[in-house]
Amino acid sequence: ACAGWTKTWDLTNNHNPNGKWAGVTTAKRDGGASNVYGITSIDLSAMDLKGQLPASLFQLKQLQKVNLSHNHISGDLSTYSVSNGSSITELNLEGNCFTGDLYPLVMQMPLLTSLNVAYNQITDISQPLPKDKLSSGNIYVEMQFVDWHTHKLRSEERRVGKECRS
Repeated sequence: ACAGWTKTWDLTNNHNPNGKWAGVTTAKRDGGASNVYGITSIDLSAMDLKGQLPASLFQLKQLQKVNLSHNHISGDLSTYSVSNGSSITELNLEGNCFTGDLYPLVMQMPLLTSLNVAYNQITDISQPLPKDKLSSGNIYVEMQFVDWHTHKLRSEERRVGKECRS
């Protein structure tokens, strides 16, 4: 477990009935024909979580919605690997301590329609996000502070939602 995360979950336990984990929604795999459950949604917003985001979170193949907003979670977003065939459609990491380049993570999520990473410590977007990702109007990346010529956040104006410590 990561420092600051007070409870661990066995994410390999695929026989968990729906509703047994706080903030976690599960559903039967294979359209309900199976007795094996998969995690479809995680909402641990404003839970005062601290520490680095476990990389295993992005390996959950049925995961569609993630809301970890308003915590003290950290990690370099450019280092996370998302499972092939990712089902993630909504990702809300607002108000945490994430760093790194946003582009590699976003490009691994072909179904992503809603992204909020405002008020973190993201300092780089190496390439412009594809127009199809931006067209929905559901992308929040502190855009008012991004220099779209260099794809860098202007550090002198960058706002961080909270004090982040390593």
